[in-house]
Order: sequence, then C-alpha cells, then structure tokens
Amino acid sequence: MRSDRNLYSKNLIECQDEVSELKRKFKINSHQIDQLKDEIEQKDAALTSTNHDLAISKKESDKTKEEMNNQKI
Repeated sequence: MRSDRNLYSKNLIECQDEVSELKRKFKINSHQIDQLKDEIEQKDAALTSTNHDLAISKKESDKTKEEMNNQKI
C-alpha cells in the first residue's frame, strides 16, 4: 500500500513538473507569436508605403514621357 502511494506521489510530482514546463513553453511561444505578428504588421505597412510611392513615381514617369512625346511632335 505504501509503495503504491509513493509511486503515485512520484508520478504526480513528475506530471506537475511537466505541466509547469509546458506552461513555460506556452508563454514563450505566445510571446514569440506576438512579436512575429508585430513584425508582420510593420513589414506590411512598409510594403504598402513602398507600393504607394512606386505608383506615384510611375505616374510621374508616365507624365514626363507624355510631355516629352508632345514636345517632339
């Protein structure tokens, strides 16, 4: 009876240790996910800004080309 109790107690302690380790890993992974989400948002904003700037530059380039063509005629 006593040996069973000791065995169950040992198993309980091991399981509690495993649960606490998994909780720690979960917190770390959650933090990493939050950081990656923030990084994605920043990169998405930068990409949107770059695309906007590119569109403006393309319009200006097209306008300049059109003006040059009009001057040649």
